[in-house]
Amino acid sequence: GIVNLEALNVLPKESTVDVAFLVKHGIVDKRQAKDGIKILGNGKLTVALKIALPTSGSAAKAIEKMGGSLVR
Repeated sequence: GIVNLEALNVLPKESTVDVAFLVKHGIVDKRQAKDGIKILGNGKLTVALKIALPTSGSAAKAIEKMGGSLVR
């Protein structure tokens, strides 16, 4: 499934975001999670997060610009 950056703004600052975390917070459902999740750079991110998911290039730049990080 696809998740846009703007959908992550409801998450607590400094959270480590993985598939289970997105399901827990209602951003994706379990069916979407089973197929894997990719973060795309649509919208504006307003919180610093640690992202443990595949991201597009533009999403990665926006995450790091907000003070977040990519966890591999």
